[in-house]
Amino acid sequence: MPGQPSGLGSLPNGDLLVVSMRDQKVMRREGEALMLHADLAPFARDNCKDMIVLSDGSAFVGCFGFDPHSEGPRVTNLIRLEPDGRASAAATDMAFFNGMVTLANETILVVAESVGQCLTAFDIAPDGTLSNRRVLARTPDQQPDGICIDPDGNILAATMIAKRLVKFSPEGALLEAQNLNVSVWAVAVSEGGAILLCTSRDAVGADCTRERSGAIQRVVT
Repeated sequence: MPGQPSGLGSLPNGDLLVVSMRDQKVMRREGEALMLHADLAPFARDNCKDMIVLSDGSAFVGCFGFDPHSEGPRVTNLIRLEPDGRASAAATDMAFFNGMVTLANETILVVAESVGQCLTAFDIAPDGTLSNRRVLARTPDQQPDGICIDPDGNILAATMIAKRLVKFSPEGALLEAQNLNVSVWAVAVSEGGAILLCTSRDAVGADCTRERSGAIQRVVT
């Protein structure tokens, strides 16, 4: 992935979708072949980021909106993909996208807005359009990055350099904040229910390549 891989997801037929960050594309791995699934450039601002693929093969993809190393924050679009890869802007004025989850049988989309320091929710219509935008939970002094649903249906949020794993109810109530000793960027739950974290001491690409401090860690309860 010369364009740098980011969000991952699977189509109903099992093909893997991968966000290619720097060239603003979504690639599809079909067997051993890697091919273009969607061109996001008309709707993306700067690098593309996380993605969620729904059960019908449609998807939502976020993007930075600005270069965090050289520019001040600016808002950006949330991009929707049809199952065949056609792209459109699903929402605007988003403050640096990161993780996404769905609730209530894919009728609610929750997006982590890192610069906005909040989790934002939308209602998903049967045709994929979004409405009823609202702040589900605020994360003051913490930038939510990767999010996922835990075995109890709550939302887990990684908080980058804040070094916390935070748990919210589906309604947005703060349930728990676990302090960690390392920056945590993404969170997932295995089929067996284990909570897995992507951690790294480093955030800048050159440092990550040189130090290779990234790890997948399991939360022990």
